[in-house]
Amino acid sequence: MNALWVHRFAHLNIVAERDGIGEICVKGTNVFSGFYKGSEDRAFDDEGWFHTGDVGQWLKNGSLKILDRKEHMFQLSNSLDMEFMCPDKIENIYIQSQYVGQVFVDANYFQTALIAIIIPDVDGINLWCSENNMLLSAAEACKNVAFKKTVLNDIINIGRREGLSTSEQVTDIALHSDPFTQESGFLTPTMKLKRHECRQHFRHLIEEISMDENSDNIQRII
Repeated sequence: MNALWVHRFAHLNIVAERDGIGEICVKGTNVFSGFYKGSEDRAFDDEGWFHTGDVGQWLKNGSLKILDRKEHMFQLSNSLDMEFMCPDKIENIYIQSQYVGQVFVDANYFQTALIAIIIPDVDGINLWCSENNMLLSAAEACKNVAFKKTVLNDIINIGRREGLSTSEQVTDIALHSDPFTQESGFLTPTMKLKRHECRQHFRHLIEEISMDENSDNIQRII
C-alpha cells in the first residue's frame, strides 16, 4: 500500500493541516528504502517517509498540485498574511507573454517585492518593432524604454488574468539580450534554471533596481 501526505516546513511558517500546503512526502512498497551507503538518508524521517523536497497543495477536488521546490520558495519581509512566493509558478505564467523568451524571478534587495530578469523573445521584439515602425536588434530593444514598458505591462496583465496576487506580481524588470544557456552556467543539463547562479550573477543589478525609487522611469541596461 502506498501513502502520500503533505508535511509542514517551519522556515516558511507553513502548517499543512492549516494551510493545505507543505512538502510532499511518500511511503510505500514502490518507494525505495534508502540511498546507496546512506549518502542521502536525511531525506527519510524516523517513520520512513521520503521527503521529496517538492511543495504541494491539496485542491478542493482532492488532487495534489505541485507548486515548487522547497528551497526555491521564500517569503517577503513585509508580508502581513505570511504569503509565500513560488518563483517557478510566477515564471511559468510570465513566459506566456509573446515578448518573453526566458525569465528569472527573485526578491529585491530588501526582500520587500519581486523583480524579474527577462530575456526577450526575438519574434516578440520583431512584432513590437513592426507595430512601432522600428528596426532594432535584441540588444537595442533591451535598451528601449518603450519596449520595456510594453513587456512589463504585458506580464502584469497576464499575471492578473492568471490569478496572481498583488505581492506575486513583479514591481520592476530588467531586460537582458543574452539567453540563459548551459554554457553560460545558468541552466542545468535538463534545462532548468540555476537560481543560485542567476542570483549571484545579477546581484548588483537587483540591488540597483531595489535602491532606485524612480525605477519606472529609468532604463536598465545589462
